[in-house]
Amino acid sequence: MSRSVAPANYRLALSLIRAVTAKGIYHRVLIGTDTPGGTGVIPRGILREIAFISSVGEVPPEKTICMATGNVGRAHGLDIGILEEGRPADVVLMHKITGSVARDALDSFSKGDLPGISYVIIDGEIRVAGRSQTKRRRLSGSPMKRAAEGGIGDCLEFWCGLFPTEPLRR
Repeated sequence: MSRSVAPANYRLALSLIRAVTAKGIYHRVLIGTDTPGGTGVIPRGILREIAFISSVGEVPPEKTICMATGNVGRAHGLDIGILEEGRPADVVLMHKITGSVARDALDSFSKGDLPGISYVIIDGEIRVAGRSQTKRRRLSGSPMKRAAEGGIGDCLEFWCGLFPTEPLRR
C-alpha cells in the first residue's frame, strides 16, 4: 500500500500520484493525515489532501475520495469507508461554498477548493446541519435511508458522500 500524508511533502505526493495514475493502481493508495504533528493540527487535512490530489494530480475526485475512505477501511480490515445498506457509516454531506465557481462539492475538489460541510450524520443522527458557508436545505425522512438510496443528493441538490459504495479495485 502507498500512503499519502497531509501536510507532508506535496511534491512527493504529486510524484506518487503520477506514478499511481500511470499504472492505474489507485486501489493501492491510502490517504490519511498524521496531524497533530510538528506543524500542529491542519484543519480539514483529509479534505485538503483530496483537493490537492484531485486538482493538481488531476485524479477524479470520486477516486480520490475512495482512497481516503474505502481503501483505508479495506487496508485495515475494518467495516468502514463504504456506503452500503447494513454497513456502519457516518456521512458527511458537502456543497460548494457560497461564492465558489464550482458546481458542487466534487467540482470544488477538482478546482482545488475545499467544499463546505453542510451536514454530518453520525450513527443515523444529524450532528451538524446548516453551516453558514453553504446553502441551507431541509432534510426530510430518514437521512441515512435517503443517503443510501441516493435520493439525498436530489433532495439537497448536492452531495458528496465520503463513504463510496466500493473501495477501488483492479
